[in-house]
Amino acid sequence: MTEIPEDLIEQMPDDNRNFLTTITLSALSFIIFPLLGIVIPLGLWLSNRRTLKGIDKPCKRLINFQISWCLSFIIFVVMLCNHEMFHFPAAVLNLGMPEWILLSIPLFMA
Repeated sequence: MTEIPEDLIEQMPDDNRNFLTTITLSALSFIIFPLLGIVIPLGLWLSNRRTLKGIDKPCKRLINFQISWCLSFIIFVVMLCNHEMFHFPAAVLNLGMPEWILLSIPLFMA
């Protein structure tokens, strides 16, 4: 995810900086349920986009990243659980499904 330049952040009012911190931390709600990482930041952005200036671009980037991450995670889990339907070998590298799930967690957290 691309970062916001420091000079742009320093020019923002305190309300905008506090809101950007809040919406960034709200994206961590995916830990509870993956779709919450999209719904909560989207709700926060929609409720504050008219009152706070200059937050549209970072909020859109954050929500886009969360949507991309959630879709890739769902696709991976569906393919992992249905490996026979997709004609994947049952044990690639002699690893079973639990091992693949544990190995994939760092991939999706990066």
